[in-house]
Amino acid sequence: MTEGNGAEGGGAPGAAAVNDGTLRFLKWLTIILTGTMILGIGAILTIIALRVPSVIEGFQVPPLPETIRLPAGADPEAFVATAGWFAVVVRDEAGEAILIFDRESGRLERRIAITRAPAQD
Repeated sequence: MTEGNGAEGGGAPGAAAVNDGTLRFLKWLTIILTGTMILGIGAILTIIALRVPSVIEGFQVPPLPETIRLPAGADPEAFVATAGWFAVVVRDEAGEAILIFDRESGRLERRIAITRAPAQD
């Protein structure tokens, strides 16, 4: 009995014969594609590593005032800052509110009351 493929007993039923040339081609194709992917990922990581420091150095946070005056009885809960203003979420006797301050002067510009929608069951 000789070994073969297909239904003769050596391989899976219905499997086609694969010659050595095809296997060698697939092996080298896999090696080349793997190498290309490794080089591509390396190139992407290199680009990111070269760009990130310049982006971080160019980013400057405008200074905040030394102190922030909140209304009497207001307890701060959250803080958000942008280039032109900053906001403090506070809770006081009137409820919750967002206080928006001018970034340069620290002056209170606006108070936005927070009202919650009734819970729906």
